[in-house]
Amino acid sequence: MAWAVLETTLALAVFQKLSRHFESHCFLRNVREEYEKHGIMELRKQLLFQLFYHDRTIPSLESTQLQERLCCTKVLVVLDDLDGAISQLNELLPKGYRFGAGSKIIVTTRDAQLVKSSTDKVYEVKRLNDVEALKLFCLHAFENNCDIKGYTVVSKSVANYAHGNPLGLEVLGSSFRSKSVKEWKSALDELQIEPNPKMEKVLRISFD
Repeated sequence: MAWAVLETTLALAVFQKLSRHFESHCFLRNVREEYEKHGIMELRKQLLFQLFYHDRTIPSLESTQLQERLCCTKVLVVLDDLDGAISQLNELLPKGYRFGAGSKIIVTTRDAQLVKSSTDKVYEVKRLNDVEALKLFCLHAFENNCDIKGYTVVSKSVANYAHGNPLGLEVLGSSFRSKSVKEWKSALDELQIEPNPKMEKVLRISFD
């Protein structure tokens, strides 16, 4: 069973909450990038290493022992940033290999259409409203205290810059932490004139 999730942050939170209910678990980050750089074999190695890291030996891909162990093991697998063809997901295990009963596969992707035909559930993360966005931003910038003198107005301005994007709000909040109001205003002016490449990428990926 696979669940499609359109938000890496949420997928990680779900993974951390649910992993204890599975015999083995794996969170593969940046699947698209790793696939393009190193190919499917490297992803397979990462998958097996995480699933069997407690063991002294990891079965080889060709061994019948691996196939037997996988089909008897209830696993939770998260594939972060799946992109391109769904074959990335299908190729992760050799043909004929299956995970055990009750296993779950969660994927994050920018394209919901990519996995709708191959998943049981699709959950799309909505943008936050202004109140929710400010709360999330303050959680990362001030450890949830939004009433710090002198920061109220500029906090709203910075939070609005992310347009309700949860990941963008987390990145902004963390990067503005422990800085003065003057530094905040200066940084916000710079972002509006010439966006930071990393921040722009975060927002673009989440909005696409």
